[in-house]
This record gives sequence, structure tokens and C-alpha cells, in this order.
Amino acid sequence: MDDNAVKGTYTADLVVKYKTEFGYQGEARIPVMVEVLAEPQLDLEVKTIPDKIYANSDFTMNVAVTAKNSDLKDAVVQLQLPDGFEGKNKEILGDLEAGETASINFSLKSPKESGSYELVLSFTGSGFSRDYSIPVYVSDYGTISIDLAGVYTSPQRIVDGNAFKLSLQIENSGEQDVKGVAVKLKLPEGLEGDSYFIGSLESGDSATATFELKASKAGNHEITAEISYLDMRFEKHTVEREFTIYVFSGEFEWAAFAVIVLVILGMTIWIYRRSKR
Repeated sequence: MDDNAVKGTYTADLVVKYKTEFGYQGEARIPVMVEVLAEPQLDLEVKTIPDKIYANSDFTMNVAVTAKNSDLKDAVVQLQLPDGFEGKNKEILGDLEAGETASINFSLKSPKESGSYELVLSFTGSGFSRDYSIPVYVSDYGTISIDLAGVYTSPQRIVDGNAFKLSLQIENSGEQDVKGVAVKLKLPEGLEGDSYFIGSLESGDSATATFELKASKAGNHEITAEISYLDMRFEKHTVEREFTIYVFSGEFEWAAFAVIVLVILGMTIWIYRRSKR
């Protein structure tokens, strides 16, 4: 008997071979009725959307069910979820004829911790119950590392009382893409300016945030760049990076200019007097 035979009543021939006492051989075919009482067999095709499941993210589990050898009556599908998984886990499949395929979708959310998990898919119906193990791997998004790759000013020599541009090169050297990147400067007394929004920053990429600032005080200025961003779970993070810029005194610039002018004037007078001798 074929293991995949469909449940039902069939006509079969019972073949009887015989031999008489006189040496005659013959064969007789006797029709008989055969009833197949098959245990329901199911074919399952399971896939997730998206294919790769990340921690603490929404995904859909699609289950295609095919009744192989017998009809299913009043079938119910229950998905047993491990701790950390969330979502609707019960669907009414109803009646499914032998050879028919039905599709079921479970909208789920993965746990916050990555790793291997086992989900159990239970089918129950009239006189039928069976469990199927569904292995699932939940991936981690990877590390995040946001740093200052460079600090530049234009002009390079900053003088108090003057405006200048400050450019910060923001680099994502981690494994995970980030979104909603924003940079805000914590300026000390003597500097004025605003924050700058960057946007998304993929793993391995960098972007430049440029600030229009004005210096009103000479000397060293300790600046803190507050960088905020959203990870792939849309959770907000903030890191701070510190750096120093130096502002030269405008009075010194004028004094130096006056000294240069006096030196040039003195040299001119000296050369003129020598030429008159």
C-alpha cells in the first residue's frame, strides 16, 4: 500500500491462482472493496518576510499547507511562541481537501535578544493532531560606532570679532546603519552658532556637518559636539565628542600690523637718507 494513498474506498482485484488434481492450472480474479483509513499527512513550506529577522523587529511568517492524502476537517493552526516573541498566533484553517493548499500568515515581533529559537506549529482537527518544529534565527543589527573623523575651520586662523565656518566630519565606523543623525554644539562663552542636521549615515560612511559661527573672545575654546541618532530599532542614542579650537586676538593682529608698518616705514627713511649722502 502506498503511504501517500488518499483516504477513501477503492475496488481491488483479489487474484487467486489454483491447480486441479488433474494438473490444470488457472487464475481467478475476485473484486473486493478496500477502505483506506489514512493518517493525514501535511506538506509545509515556511518562509519569513523579510528573509532575515532582526532583533526587536516586525516580521511575517508565511505557512503554505498542503493536505497530501486525506481531507482535513475543522482544522485549527496554533503557533507556540517562545518567550520574547509577540503577535497573533492562532488561525482557523477550516476544511482542506486532499491535494489542496492553503496559505496562513502570522504577524509577529521578534525578541530583543538575538539567537536561535524554536517555534512549534500545531495542527488540530477532527480526529487529527500534529506538531511541527520551526527553527528561527534572530540576527543582531551589529555594533554602532559614531566618531569625529576630522575638525576643520575656514579660515584656518580664527580672529575674535570675525565669523568663521566650523566643519565636523562625522563617521559611522560601526556595523549598523543609523538614521536621523543630528549634531548639536555645546558652545562656551565667546562662540555663537546653531546645530546642524545630517540625516542617515550608513555603515562605513561619513558626512560633514558645517556650522556658521562667530568668535567674540580670544583664547582656547572647549567645544562639545552632541551627536544623536536612531538605530535600526528606531531607538534614540546620544554620544558626545569634545575638541578644542583657538581664537587669536584681533588687537594682537592690529599691533602686529602696526609693527610691520613701522618697520617698513623705518627702512624706507633709512634708505632715503643714505641715498642723500
